[in-house]
Amino acid sequence: MSNTVENEIRALVEAWHATVTGGDLDRIMAFYDDDVVAFDAIATLQFVGAAAYREHWAQCLQFMGEGSIVLHSVTVQASDDLAVAWFIDRCSGPNEQGEMESGYTRGTACYRRQANGWRIVHEHFSMPVDMATGKAIFDAAP
Repeated sequence: MSNTVENEIRALVEAWHATVTGGDLDRIMAFYDDDVVAFDAIATLQFVGAAAYREHWAQCLQFMGEGSIVLHSVTVQASDDLAVAWFIDRCSGPNEQGEMESGYTRGTACYRRQANGWRIVHEHFSMPVDMATGKAIFDAAP
């Protein structure tokens, strides 16, 4: 693995994070390949293609409102044309009463180098589930 490539991906993860926190949907979607396949912790089992994922991101940004995402424990492994980054992130957003709520999820982003630079071709967010109740565990922490 090239340290240069790893540093490029780390910079992209940080730029993605700043862009998501800023809430600019067009800039967020610029990180993704047109054929991205995404698994998110909420809503649909999978999102296929940038148009479907864009629609989902628009809904997420509405939910987040003045919320945020804080990244923890970012790990990157990369080769010349493929890379993966995984992390724990704490997402927060206002509930129906306007009070901020948050919880940790797990994130993975797979990047492929293309003619127009690195693009996310697969993304996966999940949260732990209590198998006995089938409910998400919102108070899990790293």
